[in-house]
Formats: sequence, C-alpha cells, structure tokens
Amino acid sequence: MMKYIRILCFSFLLLLIPRQLPAQIGVTGHVESGEHNASEGMYVRAGVGAEYRLNKIAIHGDLQFDIISNVPRSFSGLKLGLSRRLEIREFPVEIGAFFLHKPYSDLQYENNWGLLARTDHRHFHVMLGNGFRAYRLTRQAVQDYPEDAGSVIRENWNLIYNIGYQLKTEEDPWNAGVFLSNMDRFLMNQETNPMLYLRGSARIVPDLRLFAEACYKQAGVFNISANYFGFFFRTGLRWEL
Repeated sequence: MMKYIRILCFSFLLLLIPRQLPAQIGVTGHVESGEHNASEGMYVRAGVGAEYRLNKIAIHGDLQFDIISNVPRSFSGLKLGLSRRLEIREFPVEIGAFFLHKPYSDLQYENNWGLLARTDHRHFHVMLGNGFRAYRLTRQAVQDYPEDAGSVIRENWNLIYNIGYQLKTEEDPWNAGVFLSNMDRFLMNQETNPMLYLRGSARIVPDLRLFAEACYKQAGVFNISANYFGFFFRTGLRWEL
C-alpha cells in the first residue's frame, strides 16, 4: 500500500515542476458527510486529488481519509487513473483506465480496476465501462487466520455507468444536473445498485470552482425489491492552475 502512496506523492511533486509544454493542472479538495446501513451513524470524510493534463492525455490521483466513522483506520481510499481524448468522426470520446484501493477494515481490503469510455455533448453526459473487483485479506488477517491466507473473492465484468443531464454547458459560470451512476469517487457498486445524484457548481473566480453534490442510495433498484441504503452530501473546490 505504501508504494501506491509514494507513487501518488511523487506525482504531486512532478506537478510542481515548471514545464515548457502546454499543460493544465487541476487540484480538488472536498468534504463529505452522510450515513448508510453499515456506518452506525453519521460519518465525515475528506478527499484531495490532482490531475495533470498534457494535450490529450491526463493522469490523476486521489486520496480519501475518514475523519468520523466506525472504521478504526483514517486512510480509506486511493485512486489512480490514466485517460486519453479521441475524436471519432469529430465526436469527442475519452477512454481511460483506473485503479481503486479501499482498506475498509483491519482484516480485509478490496481492489477495483477497469476501463471506461465517456463523452459529453452539451447538456448530456454518458460514461460506460467494465470493472473488476478482488477482496483480499490484510497481513494481520493472514497472521490471525493462516488457513485462509490464499482466499480471494473476485467479481469480474461489472458494468459501470454514469448517465446525466445538465442545465448548462461546462463553459458556463454555473451549472446543475441530475445523474444516475453505480460509480462514485471511491466506490464501485454492482450494476443493480445505482445512485441518484444532484450536482451543482459555480465559478467563484476564473480558475476556482465551487461544487456540491447530494446522493441517495438504494440497494437492488433493478431487482424485484429495492431497499434504502444511505445518502451523503459533498462539497468542495476545484482549482485550475
């Protein structure tokens, strides 16, 4: 795990090195509060991320920390990604790959990875992809339960989607929209567990944008029976350098 943190920290340092090539850097910070059926009350999390975009290629990394939760550890997520913009018959498409690590207990963690393709056409946003997940035991769990040391639970070929509509375009000083997705910043759900988002953003100064999100979660929406699972509110800032 420490090697992933070192890679991310090294990437942040590279962003600070002056370059002659035309590039764009984005830094994001947010705070999230909510509850769900497994949280045992309200939780509070904070996240920080950076994106480096050079021409049509982008590299990004994000970290998440639990401030108030029922989980004994504070570090709760690492996400890395790489993407490239394409023009298919003058239709813009961005394809990418991601890796997501979630150490959500002292005994078990999960790794997610996959491929995504997304496009934005004025008011509409569509993202589709496939993801893979593996649940593994931590070193502490292997020491406590050596007979299960090689145990891995895998979920292969999970459909990933994010479909939304926004009132304005990305170039406008403010925007708001509604989205249906089974993937969040540090979460990848099964296909049958989409989340409903309300999102809004406003440009404070030319290079600084404030954003806010509200999300409602249900379990088994596409099954015969659906049940309430949780909700969260998130707000943060994105700074374009």
